[in-house]
Amino acid sequence: MSHGHDTVNPARCDVQEPYSTWVDCILWDIRLLSTCQAVYRLRGWENSPGATIENIVAKRLNLKVWDEEMYPVCVKKKARKQQRKGKI
Repeated sequence: MSHGHDTVNPARCDVQEPYSTWVDCILWDIRLLSTCQAVYRLRGWENSPGATIENIVAKRLNLKVWDEEMYPVCVKKKARKQQRKGKI
């Protein structure tokens, strides 16, 4: 769901070292999050330790928080369109 925004996905980004620990990854993720204006939470985020930390940090940084439940149709349409264009 970019809708004119630059998007980042910490799951698709690599930490500089290939054998980084989970702690290294979450610290890198927090640094990345500090450059954002909003977060988009996927369904089930509460079951992910990393997403839970991201949520806490986002709230402390006063970032906008969007939930998949709020924007599911836009995301699915956008994903299908990108898939057809070979971008996913």
